[in-house]
Amino acid sequence: MSLSEILKEGFRITNRNWPLVLIHLGGLFLLLFVLFFSFFLPLLISGSFTLLSDFDWEDFLEDPFLFQGAPLLLLLIVPFLFLGLTLLNGFYIFVAGGVKGVYKEDLLQENSQSFTFSRFIQNGKVYFWRIAGLWALLGLIIFPLLILFGIFGGVVVWMMKIGDVEYYSLIFMGILIFISTLLFTLYFSYSNILLVMEDEGAGGAMRRGLQFLKDHFGPAAGLYLVLVLIHFGISALFTGIQFPFNFIPVVGTLVSLFLLPIQTLLSIYLSLFFTAAMMVFYRDRRGKKPLRVEPEIPLRPI
Repeated sequence: MSLSEILKEGFRITNRNWPLVLIHLGGLFLLLFVLFFSFFLPLLISGSFTLLSDFDWEDFLEDPFLFQGAPLLLLLIVPFLFLGLTLLNGFYIFVAGGVKGVYKEDLLQENSQSFTFSRFIQNGKVYFWRIAGLWALLGLIIFPLLILFGIFGGVVVWMMKIGDVEYYSLIFMGILIFISTLLFTLYFSYSNILLVMEDEGAGGAMRRGLQFLKDHFGPAAGLYLVLVLIHFGISALFTGIQFPFNFIPVVGTLVSLFLLPIQTLLSIYLSLFFTAAMMVFYRDRRGKKPLRVEPEIPLRPI
């Protein structure tokens, strides 16, 4: 398939399953609720204990971060935030399985059905634990790399301050981080796609994802860069529309508030379209070998 055909097929699948945009929008509201819950509830509990104790407003006004409730507040925020982010991550793992499972059925069945919430739920259940295992394994890979990049960046900045290196070292580091991000994003994306498309476990998806990129790296990277350029182009368009109004008091704020929900929905749509386009590319490159399309796949050990 040509690039235009891949994009066209990606748009077709995304449009047929447009309720997924609303599900992702619900995830965004869930994120806001988690952040609110993780900080407001501990603050409320801590404040209640503080007001019931010997509370000195003068001490609070002098240094609000050292008043009696501060240690309790910090002690409460960490577990509440951890619990909230864990539940949020579980939600997005479920959504990832549901989205890719629905797209898989749409890609492989000639007379594909319209989107139904039950199909989404069923696919989310089928792939949840395997995707969770895959994300955990990939996290074990990326976490040490982030530490190494952090150490390397700190050394470069420190050497720049003492004058031992030039600014081109910082440019080199930026290029290195960009290339590493591109490679890991490709690997992460196609490992997830392979897990669903080939009914693989986490380990098998990682191995086959690496092999797929070895065999098709050029076209896969090219498609990814095109998708990134589409995203940046649309973001630049919104920025260009909004920029002149920023110099007008009140009107600029109103325009921003008007464009924000439109931009949010469009960003969600594009993320779903990117997934669909990459799955179309994989289906085209993998050959004619038949795939399983039954959502009732027995769970395999990770």
